[in-house]
Amino acid sequence: MKKLILVLAAALLYSASSLKAQLSPAYEARLQTVFDSVCNVFNIKGASAAVHVPNVGTWKGVYGISETGVPVTDNMLFGIGSNTKTFVAAAMLRLKEQGLIDLEDTIGTWIQHPQISGQITIRQLLNHTSGIYSFTEHPAFGDSIFTDMSRIWGPSDMLQFVNAPYFAPGAGWEYSNTNYTLAGIIIEQVTGSSLDTVLQNEVFTPAGFTNTILYPQQTSAAPIANIWSAAFNWSGNNLEDLVNDYSYNHNSMFSAAWAAGAIMSTAEENAIFWSRLVSGLSFGTASLNDMMQTIPLSGTVSYGLGIFRRKNFNARTVHTHGGTNLGYINENLGDSVSGVGISVLTNQDSISNNLLLNGLVKALHKVTINPPVTSVGDMPNGQLFSICPNPASGTVRITGTKEGIVHFYDLTGRMVLRHDPGMGQPIEISSLPPGTYLVRLSTPEGLMPGSAKLVVN
Repeated sequence: MKKLILVLAAALLYSASSLKAQLSPAYEARLQTVFDSVCNVFNIKGASAAVHVPNVGTWKGVYGISETGVPVTDNMLFGIGSNTKTFVAAAMLRLKEQGLIDLEDTIGTWIQHPQISGQITIRQLLNHTSGIYSFTEHPAFGDSIFTDMSRIWGPSDMLQFVNAPYFAPGAGWEYSNTNYTLAGIIIEQVTGSSLDTVLQNEVFTPAGFTNTILYPQQTSAAPIANIWSAAFNWSGNNLEDLVNDYSYNHNSMFSAAWAAGAIMSTAEENAIFWSRLVSGLSFGTASLNDMMQTIPLSGTVSYGLGIFRRKNFNARTVHTHGGTNLGYINENLGDSVSGVGISVLTNQDSISNNLLLNGLVKALHKVTINPPVTSVGDMPNGQLFSICPNPASGTVRITGTKEGIVHFYDLTGRMVLRHDPGMGQPIEISSLPPGTYLVRLSTPEGLMPGSAKLVVN
């Protein structure tokens, strides 16, 4: 029982439209070879992965089995666990843009609980500086969830598992699933709509997603990947198919997870989500900068609003979030310089998020940085437009193309300016400090191939 409780306590920790262009066969073959090789090395039971390159295409790869005799297919849904938090943070930022909330609003307006300070802000919920106790750490949580696996819990039900806070609001950083349960409750109260409806209207539908759902409030005709775990095997030596071996039902665990970890998605749609997010297509520049305003956790890792920033990841600064739910572990990445989104979803919980990120995701990301030579025609790296003058101060003009929103990135990969002036029209850059910037263009489908450097003096 102790092993099961430990597994459950960590269960949530960390826990589009089709494109005409295509990745070249050589590019897709390289991604599949790397994917197969790393999955084989780590003995992964089943996995689905996708790499989305804006305006070029999406590679989809699968490995292993869903259940005995049934291979994983690329249309299967996987639980994405705490990657749900990134989606919820995105929805909250959309509400901020509509004037429905402010990140500095205190939560006492909506939340009253003896162990939760009403002075905590929405920002502190989303960046885990609230100090609120995580309900998944409560000793009674695991047994309660599995008393009736078909039970559908309400969001407020989880508040019975909230103990005294870790610290005063803003006095530290501690990952807490309760933060996002409360964020979900606030979203519902502010909008008068259910969380799944808000996610659908603000995040899923604008991206063209048809197989991303908040389970069990939403369902899909797509198959759900079976899960493999040692949580019910007291010896802990073998992975078991919980659905077939124990008639496991997702309802209890996923409804308890809710805004903290209950989204199911395909690797393809999740990769597109991450690409759109870091490319600035999910909301405006101010909201993107809010999301990426981070709290340092180490020399290379910091946390924003539902998103990690990682320095020196294949010599780049990238943004990520992983997720874990019973039987599911995944990791996801967005590279704001290239606009590439990567998602790797697995149907087993015996591997670590760190292994998945630094083994499999990093290997796929490395391929996107150095794609096969024969794919250069499909993914040009050269300059497709001109910036005049360059170096510059005051204003610049983009010439050589007739369409595209202009994005300016600093050398950490953070978008610092976005402008849609019409090609050839002046762009005010006086707000940019002196330095070197990467300039890219985007269409509604994502960042366009090609980039140019601008020196601001």
